[in-house]
Amino acid sequence: MEREAELQKERLNNIFKELIHDLEVTDIEAAKFLLIFKENGKVKDHVTNLLCPKEDSICEIIDLLQKIFSDRLKLTDLEAQKLEDDFVKASEISDKYLKNIEQLEKILEKENEVFERNLKEQTLKEEEYDLKIKTLKDNFDMDVKKLLYASKKELEESTKRYDEEAEDLQKQYKSLEREYEKIRSLHMREEKELRKTKDKLEKDVEKTIERFNFETKELEDLRMKLDEQKIEYDALMLEKELEEEEYRRELGAQFLLNYMARKIQIHWREYVARKSLKKKKRGKVKSSGDKKSA
Repeated sequence: MEREAELQKERLNNIFKELIHDLEVTDIEAAKFLLIFKENGKVKDHVTNLLCPKEDSICEIIDLLQKIFSDRLKLTDLEAQKLEDDFVKASEISDKYLKNIEQLEKILEKENEVFERNLKEQTLKEEEYDLKIKTLKDNFDMDVKKLLYASKKELEESTKRYDEEAEDLQKQYKSLEREYEKIRSLHMREEKELRKTKDKLEKDVEKTIERFNFETKELEDLRMKLDEQKIEYDALMLEKELEEEEYRRELGAQFLLNYMARKIQIHWREYVARKSLKKKKRGKVKSSGDKKSA
């Protein structure tokens, strides 16, 4: 972009130099012209349009320059000397810029040479990389072919083995199917028998439940009767206990009476015996006294 701008500025300077030459002005007048060109805003606008060319831009600039020349070209000697000095300074600055431009061009040439060397080295590296990539691609293709061949062979062997296993499984399936049919028919017969047995058991259970309910009801009735009888039994047992207690008291009293009677009898007999013994002793004493007295 900077290079293109420099070229456009150079092109513009050439255009103005040709215009000054065609107008047949002196160097001082040319300096005045350049000063006017630098100071006037409308000229700058037209220069901008020239950098991005439009139709009639040059014609408009020429018309504007003619008007500016007619209004401002008449200057005093002092102003002319000042313009000449400014022009000399501008020339010196321009030469300095030209030298800088030449130095920049040399630097750019060196950088361009370095860039070309780097580009060449980069190109060689890219060619080397392309060769390596091609080698890797060829090796990859070879490895892929080997893998495909090995996979194909393994797939064929696996398919053959699968077919053999599938055939064995088919035979086993048929055998298991026949065995299943046998077991199924046997289970159906057993299920039929079990269903009959189940129906019979359900009927027996229903009868048993009915009998159980009936017997439970009877048992409840018996329990109620037993409760009633227990009340009567408790009353009878209480009465019996009272009677037995009365009987035991009577037996005790009778036993006590009998015991006392026996005791009384014993004591009475002993008393009678002692009394008779005393009488006998008194009778013996009297008889012995009578004998003595006689």
